[in-house]
Amino acid sequence: MNSLKNFLFAAVTGTLVCELISSGSYYFINIPGQASFTEFAGRIVKYFHCALEITISYLLVALAVNLVLIAAANKAALSKRDN
Repeated sequence: MNSLKNFLFAAVTGTLVCELISSGSYYFINIPGQASFTEFAGRIVKYFHCALEITISYLLVALAVNLVLIAAANKAALSKRDN
């Protein structure tokens, strides 16, 4: 259970850092002189959940594929050992 907490913490933290870099660089480069940290923070709060939902969706698909591959490998190993 501890590894799941660490994984989720890393996923959320990584998503936040990537969102800050990506959105921040786009926002502050394209609105020079008019950009404010307050408005940017409001946009992060407004749109971060979308980025997090997409990231978690991709991670769930990767988890499902990983579990299927592990199950197939275990089944192949058991059948090879029995023969």
